[in-house]
Amino acid sequence: MKTRQKNLSLSILLVVLLLAACAPATNGTTSGSARAWVDQPVTNTLLPLAPFTIRGHASRPGGGIVKMAILVNSIEVGNAGTDDSAAIITAEVDWTPSAPGEYTIQVQAFSTDGTSLSKAARVCVSAFASEPQISYVADCSSYRMPVLPIQPEFTFTPTKEPSITPKVPSLTPFVPSVTPLKTNVTMLKNAFCRKGPSVLYKDVTAVPKDEIVQAQGRNEDATWLYVYWKKFDVHCWIAGSTGIADSDIKSLPIQSAPPEPTIIDFDGDGYSPPVDCNDKNASIHPDALDSPKDGIDQNCNGDPDK
Repeated sequence: MKTRQKNLSLSILLVVLLLAACAPATNGTTSGSARAWVDQPVTNTLLPLAPFTIRGHASRPGGGIVKMAILVNSIEVGNAGTDDSAAIITAEVDWTPSAPGEYTIQVQAFSTDGTSLSKAARVCVSAFASEPQISYVADCSSYRMPVLPIQPEFTFTPTKEPSITPKVPSLTPFVPSVTPLKTNVTMLKNAFCRKGPSVLYKDVTAVPKDEIVQAQGRNEDATWLYVYWKKFDVHCWIAGSTGIADSDIKSLPIQSAPPEPTIIDFDGDGYSPPVDCNDKNASIHPDALDSPKDGIDQNCNGDPDK
């Protein structure tokens, strides 16, 4: 009963914090008590000419939001039905840009007492971008490959007919400087950070609950994340279940892992050091039953009597 009450209290606190963090959107329009925001993409995002998922949310104290629409250049490209009893509503729509160029993206929420149009997120779409990235170039035309006309250069000789030698100019494509998207991970519990994506690897350090690390890569099935802990300037791997990311971890690049360490199990009990605290005795391992008051730590929990 105490655990259920604690979980309910934490859920209520999370909703209250989220509502407090959502300040009213600027440069949008509002005719009621609802508010709308674009969560993804953010302004100054460079997108490839490929499908992209637009995400947004809206809030209204006490509920009452009946519809959420996603707008691209003020044209609705998708909408989502809502639960009008919920105070916070989220929506996402898959959008494929029709051509390179500049686009504005907004979320519009319809409530029982009016509408709310979010601040516009300005993005650039380029055929030369391979993945979403943050860029601060003001003019989206900078991302287009320059095309220069070929101007022939005439060389005249003292003959009756001129000799024409065309000269082809050398073109250097413009490559914009971009900053990669960052994914922050907030730890849900204390966890070891290891040399590789498996418990077989030795731990490098331990990251405490509520600490924030930056995810820079993942393994193929996204069950382990390659992170950078700025506080101690260290790179290592954490299990994906030990933290919560602020963006889709499957968009992270796949990070190559070091070779798996050789498995050592001298006593043949199915456990290896350091998990097995005595690899010379098959009756001692993490799943063994501990005999109290014998001074021996049979289950390797650090306490010889528990």
